[in-house]
Amino acid sequence: GTLCMQFWDKDSFVDGPIRCLLLSLQEEFPQSTIKLVRLLSALCEGEWPAECV
Repeated sequence: GTLCMQFWDKDSFVDGPIRCLLLSLQEEFPQSTIKLVRLLSALCEGEWPAECV
């Protein structure tokens, strides 16, 4: 949970580079980025999306 809290925390040092990476990915692969964000959210919540099982 700690890493995930860092990941989604706007003040976290981890968040800046990842946010930049996601933004650049989003421009080139919008659909993939949405799935990636959903996957990361699910991982943080301890749940796997059905399509990944």
